[in-house]
Amino acid sequence: MAYFIPLFYVPFFAIQSLGTSTKLAFNLLAVLNAASAFGRIGSSLMSQKLGASTLLLGAVVTSSTMLFGWIGVHTVAGFVVFCILFGLFSGVLISANPVVVSHPVISPTPSVIGTRLGMQWFVSSIGVLVGAPIAGELGKDGSKEGFRNLQIFSGALMLGGAGFLLVPLVAIWKHDRKKLESK
Repeated sequence: MAYFIPLFYVPFFAIQSLGTSTKLAFNLLAVLNAASAFGRIGSSLMSQKLGASTLLLGAVVTSSTMLFGWIGVHTVAGFVVFCILFGLFSGVLISANPVVVSHPVISPTPSVIGTRLGMQWFVSSIGVLVGAPIAGELGKDGSKEGFRNLQIFSGALMLGGAGFLLVPLVAIWKHDRKKLESK
């Protein structure tokens, strides 16, 4: 639910809270998306050393921290840094998911990987459908308090997602540890 909230509200926040031009506000969204591309590519390189599950959990916790940190952004320069860092870490959330879902604990045979991915993206789509409108209702007036509520909501949702993510990741880590011990 929290992943798309900044993507929807970056321009609105830049214009309403920071007083930027419309052009700069939408360019900041492009900056966030460009940084996300680096996060997606970099995660595939880093997952070979750290493991996709560890990388995914780290990215979710870091993204949650970034969302809470968004509360302290009061300058355009600070917001540019936020957009770059959030884009970088949130990009991992898109690219690491298929690797984690294809793990033998979650998908015991290759024939079910597509089904598991479909299930995961279906559940995610419900979050996307309801997360941004709820956040929009919280921050609709464009006031500092409204944006703070939106930011707390998105950070808390992302942190809650990390909690839910622990269940399959612990099972994966136990499986991998047993596999290493048996060698």
